[in-house]
Amino acid sequence: MKKTLALLLTLTLLLGLLTACGGGGSTTPTAAPATAAPATEAPKPTATPTPAPTEKPAATEAPAPTEEPAPTEEPAPTEEPKPETRTVTDMKGNVVEIPMEVNTYVESWFAHNAVDLMLDRAEGMLITCANTDTHQWMYIVCPNFWNAQSTTFGTDMNLEEIIAADPDVIFGSNEKYREMFENVGIPFINCSFNTYETLIQSIRLTAEVFGGEAIAIAEDYVSYLQERLDWVSSRVSDIPEEERTTIAHGSSIYELDFDGANTIIDQWITYAGGINAAAEGLEGNLQTITMEQVLEWDPDVLITGRPQSQVDEVMADPAWSNLTAVKTGRVYSNPRGVFAWDRYGVEAALQPQWCAQVLYPERFEDFDMAAELKSFYLRFFGYALSDDQAQMILNYVTPELDPESRPIVDLMGNEVQVPVPVKTISTGKLNLTQLTLILAGSDAVANLGDGADASKGTLLNAMFPELEGMTVLTESNMDAEALLLAEPDLVMLYNRSTELGGNLQTAGFNVAYCNLGNEEELFQTMKIMATALGGSAPMRAQEYETYYRALMADVVEKSASLSEDAKPRVAYIRSNGAVCGLNSMPNNWIIAAGGVNIGALAGFPQYAAEMSAEDLVMYDPEIIFCESAATLDYLANDAFEKLSAMESGKVYIVPYGLSCSGLANAENPLVWQWAANLINPGIYDYDAEQTIRNFFTQFYGYTLSDAQLKTILHQD
Repeated sequence: MKKTLALLLTLTLLLGLLTACGGGGSTTPTAAPATAAPATEAPKPTATPTPAPTEKPAATEAPAPTEEPAPTEEPAPTEEPKPETRTVTDMKGNVVEIPMEVNTYVESWFAHNAVDLMLDRAEGMLITCANTDTHQWMYIVCPNFWNAQSTTFGTDMNLEEIIAADPDVIFGSNEKYREMFENVGIPFINCSFNTYETLIQSIRLTAEVFGGEAIAIAEDYVSYLQERLDWVSSRVSDIPEEERTTIAHGSSIYELDFDGANTIIDQWITYAGGINAAAEGLEGNLQTITMEQVLEWDPDVLITGRPQSQVDEVMADPAWSNLTAVKTGRVYSNPRGVFAWDRYGVEAALQPQWCAQVLYPERFEDFDMAAELKSFYLRFFGYALSDDQAQMILNYVTPELDPESRPIVDLMGNEVQVPVPVKTISTGKLNLTQLTLILAGSDAVANLGDGADASKGTLLNAMFPELEGMTVLTESNMDAEALLLAEPDLVMLYNRSTELGGNLQTAGFNVAYCNLGNEEELFQTMKIMATALGGSAPMRAQEYETYYRALMADVVEKSASLSEDAKPRVAYIRSNGAVCGLNSMPNNWIIAAGGVNIGALAGFPQYAAEMSAEDLVMYDPEIIFCESAATLDYLANDAFEKLSAMESGKVYIVPYGLSCSGLANAENPLVWQWAANLINPGIYDYDAEQTIRNFFTQFYGYTLSDAQLKTILHQD
C-alpha cells in the first residue's frame, strides 16, 4: 500500500512533468544556431568529473542609478519547518506522539491483526502476535503475514527483539505495556474495542495512524457495517418480544464459558433479533458459570466459539440432553475466518447476518451468506475466496498450512508456493542479483544475472569473492538444464518473460514474476523476494524502502519552490544514444531535482527511445547524463558540439557500482543526491560521496576504499 510519502513523491513528479510539458521559459525546445562544419574532426567529448564543493564567492552589488534609489528587494518568505511528529488520541484517551509518516509497526493484540490486514494489507507489520498455528486464514488471505516475525507478548516477551525491529508504533490493548514501550522510545497506541461503536472508533484511529488510502478504506468499512446492521435489524424488527429466539453464546460452551450483557456479543444477538439468555445476571465476556445456570436459562439456541467437534460433545453428553437447544438440534459452531466473527475482529460485520439467518431461516431465504462472505473478503481483504473456502469458514473448518511451503504473490498477482525456507534465488538479471545480495547475502544467490562480473579485479569480486566462477544466466539462455545445475528454490523473472516462465514451471521450478520499471515496482519486487526468503529479509526490505523514500522526499522538497524558468533542460542518454522518457526512473530523479527531462518533453513514454540528432539539437539539453563511456562515443559527433551541455562541459557519466545507478536497480538511490547537486547546485549541497560510502556499508556490508569510490564516480 502506498504511503503518503510515496503519494507526495508521485504527485510532485507528475506536477513537475505536466508543467514542463506545458512549455515556457527554459523548458521550450529551441533550435541550435546553424554553424559551418569545422574542417577538422571534433575531439571526443569527455565527461566532466563530479566537482568538489567549493565556497561560492560573494556577489558584487551593482551601483544604483543616480536618478533614483535602487528598489528594495522584498525578503524571500521563510518556510516553516515541517513537523516531524503528530499526535493521535487512542482508545483509552491517551494523546500519543507518533511520526508524521507511520510505515512500520508491531501488533500485540490478536483481534487488531484483522484491522491491519484490511487497512494496510499488513505491509508495514514487522512483528505480530498472530501465528500459523491459530491464525491460518490470516496467512492464506494475506501472505504479508509471513514477512512479520511471530512472537509472544506477555511477561516473557522478547523486548530486545521488538527494540531491534525499530517500529514506528506498537498497537495493543494491554495498558500494562505502555510504560515499558514508551521507556524505550516506541509509541504505544491502545486500539482496544468491545462494542460496535468502539470498533468503528478503533478502525478510524488506526486509519488515522496509517494515513493515505487507509482512511478511505476505513470509511468504506464503516458504511458497509452500518448498512448491514440496519438491513438485518429491519428484517427482524416486527418480531414480538415474546416470540424472539433466546440464545446463549460462549467462547467454549462445553467448558461453561459464556458471554453476558454489555458486550459486542450481546449487541449482535440483539441486531439479529434474538435475546441473549446469558445477559440475565451475567455481564462481560468469558464468564465461567455452572451447568445449573445453563439449565435454568434453557436457551432455544446454543452457539459456541469452538469447532464442530465441541458441538458434537454437547449433543452427545447426557448432562446437556434436557436443554431445548439440544433437543431441537439447534447447537451451532460459530464461523471463523481470519479471526473469530463473534468477537473483536472486522468480521463482526458478518456475524449478525449469519446469526439472523440461523435464528429465522424463513425470513432470510433470499439471502446467500456464502456469497456475502466472498464479497466481503474481496472488498475488504482483497482476497477471492473459492466456494469451498467460504464453506470452510462458515463451518469453522481450519485450513492446514503446509509447514514445508508457503505462498507468495508475485507482481502479476499469481500465488506461488515456495519452500520454507527459500535458500537460493535464480535470476537472469543483474539488478535482481543485487536485490538478493542486499536481502540475504551471497549464500542466497543461485547464479549471477546478466551483466554480473565476479572475476578478479572487479568490484563484485572484491565485495563477494565467493561468487567468482559462478554461472551467469540471462533470460535468453536460461533453461531447465541450466537451472538443474543451479538448484534454485525460486526463479525470479521479469513479467515480460511469461513464455520462459511457463516452460520452467512445467519443468517443476517455482517461478515468480516481477518488474523494476519504477521505484514502486522496485519496492514490491523486493518484498516478494523478502517474503520468499523469510528470516531477516523482510526487515531488510523495509529498511531499504524507508531509506529510499526518505532520500527521495528530501530531494523533492528542496526543489518544490523552483520556478519553471529556473529549471534546466536535462537529457539522460543511454549507451546506444537512446533517451529516457516519461516512464523511467531517470525521468523521476531529473524532475525531483528540479530539472526538465527532454525525453519527456518529446513525449517519449519508453525507457529507451531513439531521438534523432536533429531533435537532440532542437531540444538542446543544458545538462547531459550518460549511461556509460559508450554514450560519449555517441556524442563525439560534429552535430552535437554546439549543444549547451557540450559547450559548458556539463556532461557526466552516472555513478556505476555493481551496476548503473541511473537506471532500475538497487543502487538507484545513489544517483538522486549526486545528480541533484549537478542539476541545481544552487539549492543542493549533498555529500554524495559519503552517501555512496554509507549505502555500501549499510546494504552490502562492505566498506569502499578511496580508489573504489573514485572508480564508481568515474574520477580515476
